[in-house]
Amino acid sequence: MKRILPLLLAIGLVFIGCQEEPVAPGVNGKSFNVSVESLSETRTELSQDNKVLWCEGDQIIAFEANTIGSKYKISSAAVGNTSGTFEFVETVSNKDVAEAPMAANVAYYPFDKSVVCTEMSTGTYVLEEVELPEHQTYAEESFGPEAFPMVAVSKAESRDLMFRNVCGAIMFQIKGDVTVTSINLKGHNAEALSGEAEITAYSDGSAPEIEMKSKALTGVSLNCGNGVSLSKTSATEFIIAVPPTVFSKGFTAVINSSEGKSMEFTTDKSNTVSRSSILKMPEITFEDGDKTFQSVFINDPGIAYVWDENVIPEITIHMTKDEWNKLLKRYDEFDHNVDYFHADFTYKKGDEVHFIEDGGVRLRGNTSRRRPEGNRGQNHNSVNPDWHHCHFGINFRKFHKDNDHTINGIRKVNLKWFKDDPCYVRELYSYDLFRRYGIWTAAHDIYCRVWLDIEGDKEPAYYGVYEMIEPVDDKFVEKRIDGMFESEDGFLWKCVYGVGGPADLRSADDNSNRFNWDQDNGVNYTYEFKGDEEDFAAAKEQLRDFILKLTGKNDDSFYKWINEVCDVELLLKTYAVNVALGMWDDMWNNGNNYYLYFNTTDKYAYKVFFIPYDYDNSIGTSSNCGVQSDAGRQDPYNWGDSGLLMERMMKFDDFKQIYKDALKELVDPANDLFHMNASVPRIKAWQERISPYISNDTGEDMKIEDKPAYWGNHGEYRLMDTGNNNFFKVKTETINKMR
Repeated sequence: MKRILPLLLAIGLVFIGCQEEPVAPGVNGKSFNVSVESLSETRTELSQDNKVLWCEGDQIIAFEANTIGSKYKISSAAVGNTSGTFEFVETVSNKDVAEAPMAANVAYYPFDKSVVCTEMSTGTYVLEEVELPEHQTYAEESFGPEAFPMVAVSKAESRDLMFRNVCGAIMFQIKGDVTVTSINLKGHNAEALSGEAEITAYSDGSAPEIEMKSKALTGVSLNCGNGVSLSKTSATEFIIAVPPTVFSKGFTAVINSSEGKSMEFTTDKSNTVSRSSILKMPEITFEDGDKTFQSVFINDPGIAYVWDENVIPEITIHMTKDEWNKLLKRYDEFDHNVDYFHADFTYKKGDEVHFIEDGGVRLRGNTSRRRPEGNRGQNHNSVNPDWHHCHFGINFRKFHKDNDHTINGIRKVNLKWFKDDPCYVRELYSYDLFRRYGIWTAAHDIYCRVWLDIEGDKEPAYYGVYEMIEPVDDKFVEKRIDGMFESEDGFLWKCVYGVGGPADLRSADDNSNRFNWDQDNGVNYTYEFKGDEEDFAAAKEQLRDFILKLTGKNDDSFYKWINEVCDVELLLKTYAVNVALGMWDDMWNNGNNYYLYFNTTDKYAYKVFFIPYDYDNSIGTSSNCGVQSDAGRQDPYNWGDSGLLMERMMKFDDFKQIYKDALKELVDPANDLFHMNASVPRIKAWQERISPYISNDTGEDMKIEDKPAYWGNHGEYRLMDTGNNNFFKVKTETINKMR
């Protein structure tokens, strides 16, 4: 059986079709060589190596340098292959269309004899009478037949067609013990989702555009025939194709079962379906009634492309020997320097390869900062190098501020090795749990593979499996403003246990070691402003105002004020995830590792958002720190005595209730979130994906082991072993004891 695998984001595939001599229009026996833009698309399957395979029955309508269309069908020899030859069937008679020459061939999938093609100007072609089906048919892990249109334009003399996707899709992932018979989707702002449409295609390679017409319909449904039986343990995917759409007020999907039950999946926040991409909803368990998701999904195409969880990208850092030696020498002079050094980068995602010339690379980390090769004073050894794992920061645009120095608009990525995490999973699991629970302030991260290529060496050094993390900076804010931060014109602070002490929000004393701007000098200030120097004074006064009110208001005044300046529910749910993860090196317990974003520049009128950060010391890596000696059994109501904000929040019964309910929801086995029965299979699947790639040229961290960091105070904790020392089990028991 062929494997069918939907992708989160479309990846362009380039096929070399079999070359044939051009055949004159109207001659029976002519054919087209056809390839497609990759996505989990209608009427196709994916082979084991993710190549597109054409399926029996595929048909297109082709306008061969003429407004008169012809039907083509896939040849029997091409079924199941990566390239497809479509053979002529018949000319399509349409009495309303006058025959006229065109400068290109235009083709449309699926075949529809009603479609009319017009050349508006040289290189621009409009397809009218297109009909997006109101009722689509379920197909396992794919689109139903004729649900997902594609269009191709080629030179008049060419017999090769490269089809481009016109629509996008929404994927629902559902578990349960019922049989789903249909799903009905409708936007909350009367968005057009099916019916009459018009497509504009271009010969210069530009993406096609679709316009829904006045008679278009505001709903679309997925018909599952006799029904699709769900599993209680693994989610079934249901994919509905829709035109590129901004659901400005969210949408509702009504899921119906053969047992007569129905469930409403609702989100009231803005969500965007982009062309040639799938908007992936979180896994849900079927329950009769309503299930509302107030969280907002990050739909930025750059984030969706770079942090695509379905792919393990490969990154090669290319440096000259001189530049690499400069990096090593600078480390010896000041190991916490933040200097960037010149490098080229190859970024490979599946079959797509990006090459960026002359970007910047630097070393990262605090206690984890390391020399990446050899010992102090040594230059690069091209014969017998001594490589060491280290963290890298990459800024593709460091030396050239243009879009060519980005990966689909992404300018920076952070690469972290799995320091002190033999499981290769702790931080990745943590950020994934935040996002699963709808905490949109959490960064994106995925696995990647890293090579270092020093000029003149025989071959690149393989550094192994890394974690690729979205940096928290001004672009992080910009990509979340729609319905989230609400404004990108605010002030961002990094808060750590730095030279000015813990970031516990207890003192507003104007101390340069406590409050400072990011001077790129390698010093970790307690509150470090991540903006321009000229804005630092205003930003500092705003943060000091927040701290003064936090420390100075009485309980009644604090309660009213914190509800005004903070999304209290979001903060408490974020901290519930933090505590479930056993993250002790945090704001509450150790005054460390978080960001604050104030969404205005006004000293007094703002909303402040807590951004979680740095989660490698989690899920079982415990330490004697603050009030804690056991991250699994510590009372969640008394997580720490350092961070004043959470201490004050826990004084109010309604705040405590939100926090407790969130923790209980996280460990509920029905929710596929933190419970052992959900976490262990998830981690196992991740580890199976990366296990072939763990061995590396540093000779470090050469195998996956189920244990915490060697320096932790509870070395007995396990993640995969489901016995009494399983961290998920211990933490769940602790949370379920809360009253």
